[in-house]
Amino acid sequence: MRSTQTGQPLAQVHTCEHGQMCAVEAPGHALSLIRARVASATASKWQDVIVQSRNADGTLVLSPLFGGADIVVWHHDDLRGTVSIGEPASLHGVYGVLATGRARYNVAAISIAAS
Repeated sequence: MRSTQTGQPLAQVHTCEHGQMCAVEAPGHALSLIRARVASATASKWQDVIVQSRNADGTLVLSPLFGGADIVVWHHDDLRGTVSIGEPASLHGVYGVLATGRARYNVAAISIAAS
């Protein structure tokens, strides 16, 4: 099903670790429509970041653009084919949404690394 306003899918469904389509909406898995909407509605909670590294296990290291400790997040997919090192992105601090260009990912915060 697609949005009548944007034509975008209402939820992102990914292939999970077991080779099946992932409909789990837990942090790091599929991004639900409601999570995407509430993240969009709370603009003050977005933090600009730069992608510092990405790994096959789905972890990304993000550096806040305006200082602060690096943030490690996880997504169940290997995002190396869609997220580039050095790419600017935004991370929603409350709802765990990572925005890169027009793409949105539901991510789980793993840790905040010492800078």
